[in-house]
Amino acid sequence: MIIECLEAFADASRGRYANFAALGDPNLGKEEPIRKWWGDVAELILRDHYYGKPVQKRIEGRAKIVDALISPISMALHINETGDAMQNVLTSSIRSGQSELVQRYGRYHALTVVRWLSEVFSELARLASDGKQVDAFSGVWEYFLTYTTEDTFLKTRKKWPLS
Repeated sequence: MIIECLEAFADASRGRYANFAALGDPNLGKEEPIRKWWGDVAELILRDHYYGKPVQKRIEGRAKIVDALISPISMALHINETGDAMQNVLTSSIRSGQSELVQRYGRYHALTVVRWLSEVFSELARLASDGKQVDAFSGVWEYFLTYTTEDTFLKTRKKWPLS
């Protein structure tokens, strides 16, 4: 699922900014990558890490406080990742908390794919460099060291590559 979603983001004809070329196209939203990511990946993350967990109680409790403080003096109108309108502070605040959680685990799961690819490429480069003496591959694995790390490290990173 993650690879399909990343491919959708990368595809220029249906990627994140493809809508600039297709404004007014009623079929645009069907394969929109953000909608696909939320439906295919985010909902699985929420199922595993949010629904029925203490974090759900925390996020929804904070959202209720924000709603109580802000709703009397403001209004909300936000179109979420699936294209649905959220028209109150409570719903918008809950989605904000969910999105933060989805970003954390989505980034982690995407980075595990990158880690696997980095490990495969690095091993092939070492074999080419050391085993076959192909100098062009000498040391290229060093560029991928920040991706070949432990899960706990991947879960805490918000920016890649590390500088």
